[in-house]
Amino acid sequence: MRIAVFLDAPHQKKYVDVVRETLVDMPEATVEGVGPAMEQSHAPVFQTIADVGRRNLIQTSAKLVAKRPYMFARTALSQSLFFALFLEMRRRWYVAKSVFAFSPDHIILLEDNAQGLTGVVTQMARERSIPFSVLPDYIPNPAEPAGFYFSDPNHTARTWAGKIVLRFYSQWALQYEGRILLRLPAAQILAKQLKKGIFPQPWILNSGYCEAIYLESQAMKDHYQKLGFAEQKLRVVGGAMEDKLHEISSNRDALRNKLMDRYAFDSQKPLILCAFPPDQYNASTVAYEYRDYRDLCEAWFEELGDVTQSANIVVVRHPRLSAAKLTKYLKPKVILADQPIEELLPLCDLYVACVSTTIRSALALGIPAINYDCYRYAYGDFSRAAAIKEVDNRQRFRAVLQETIAQSTLTSLKALAIKDAAYWGIVDGGFKARLREAILEVNQAYRGKPIATHEATFRLGK
Repeated sequence: MRIAVFLDAPHQKKYVDVVRETLVDMPEATVEGVGPAMEQSHAPVFQTIADVGRRNLIQTSAKLVAKRPYMFARTALSQSLFFALFLEMRRRWYVAKSVFAFSPDHIILLEDNAQGLTGVVTQMARERSIPFSVLPDYIPNPAEPAGFYFSDPNHTARTWAGKIVLRFYSQWALQYEGRILLRLPAAQILAKQLKKGIFPQPWILNSGYCEAIYLESQAMKDHYQKLGFAEQKLRVVGGAMEDKLHEISSNRDALRNKLMDRYAFDSQKPLILCAFPPDQYNASTVAYEYRDYRDLCEAWFEELGDVTQSANIVVVRHPRLSAAKLTKYLKPKVILADQPIEELLPLCDLYVACVSTTIRSALALGIPAINYDCYRYAYGDFSRAAAIKEVDNRQRFRAVLQETIAQSTLTSLKALAIKDAAYWGIVDGGFKARLREAILEVNQAYRGKPIATHEATFRLGK
């Protein structure tokens, strides 16, 4: 059995090792990482050309004109149907060369997205009767792309192409905050439809025709079902990070003492781990609390620095952030760690993040969390958690942070988190065994006629 793991971003490469380790006792199984993340020379082409519309057209055009005049012409052309068709054909050529040249028997994706290359991969897999499944790297939430493209003129339905989309392909449109938005620029939608692309719910990440979605918890299963996914598509197996979390948790005391010694921490103080938010200032920023990313960094580090008398603080940067970008904002006794987050998360007493999917791992470990939504996305992904504090402004963040690190409050929250942990994840070291069983079962059951993840009548908001 030949399994291709499709990767869009460099930080996803670890998932190839996860799948390989899952099937390590099957010598007949070959696992290969494919996609832009495995071919860095190819990735910038698709990041710049294939995802046009990701930023406001005027802002993007100005940058392109200043840096690469020839790229400006490509951005302008992106609004034409001719260019959109060319782009779709180019994507298909790339996917045929990078994915299907491997002749996979099964494809595992980290997302099935109508935007970008993953939607092309799944469409071409259906054409070739190759089963595919999803091991999610992100939590699906239609509000995320809607908020991102809210002010982007490329995603309006007011053009002639947009009106055609509304008339014949209405599933691509979404009414959000009083506006009608298109999931992709209208010309790209028409190009996909002309190439016989089938996207029944393009606003819902991972919707489509996968054979299975491997979920980490009952909480995520409930979330997916709330978005209309058929239960038969959802398999709770645990998360890809959970086996590592279990390994670290099993040796927590020794590893925590080692960390305390390394950074000369006070063992009598609680340990706060902060997953620093990435730079999201390339989208609509109307609702953002801070003017720019510099202001955000200064505010976060100031607030963290103010509690170092009462707590030990460790900051972990986002995979898209360089250490150099954050170092200049550091405060005394605030440590910028170089370890991956999964090695530190089980050691902390309180987790602080900004709408990060890693919050679910903290909750699965029974660790209380503060979700400081300074981008004010208001996704609500963790609102049902008993041991999470959610804030969306600096004043509340300061108050909640100082209140939470008090011994009595933290102890109470910890008890709630432990009681709620099983709902948010399965940290027992058995993830790979469950994933292996699910993959084999899905592959054996495949008969070449996949069914959709959603009923044809399902509509968002109903």
